[in-house]
Amino acid sequence: MRRTTDRLHVGLRLWLTAVLVMSPAIGLSAGTAAREVLSQQAAADTARLHQVEAVLAVDVHRTAGTTSGEPVWVAASWTSPAGLPVQGRVPASAGDDAGDRIMIWTTATGERRHAPLSPSDVALQSAAIGTVTALGVVVTAVLAHLGGVALLDRSRARRWAAGWAAVEPSWRKQLLR
Repeated sequence: MRRTTDRLHVGLRLWLTAVLVMSPAIGLSAGTAAREVLSQQAAADTARLHQVEAVLAVDVHRTAGTTSGEPVWVAASWTSPAGLPVQGRVPASAGDDAGDRIMIWTTATGERRHAPLSPSDVALQSAAIGTVTALGVVVTAVLAHLGGVALLDRSRARRWAAGWAAVEPSWRKQLLR
């Protein structure tokens, strides 16, 4: 390894190896941080939201363009935690009838909201965040390594061409004799 480019190439390989070895730990850290944030958000949502019964105003029929497992949004009414009547649209299953009761999550004023994250939702989302982070680190490191190697190869090719341009005329003279 006399050339600087060779030493740089080895350095790039060592850097890539270190990043690949560290990527699971980086993903685990990201997943753990995401779990903490999502758990806090779920706890805050659970404390501020209320589950109430909504009464469907119409029969639920599957509409064109929906699949059998897909919810259908229909008119319903419910009472807010403050005791005020509220009307709005809620997701219901095909086959539900007018007058059926379904559970929904609302704010204190009765505005419908998504349910808070469950512990399994938190675990799944944090695992996905950790996995995507680790894979992102790996892909980024491999692409950076490939880019660095391409630059080194380009530098080697330029130096080889310059060296050959200096030597080639004398070789040509010797061959043509």
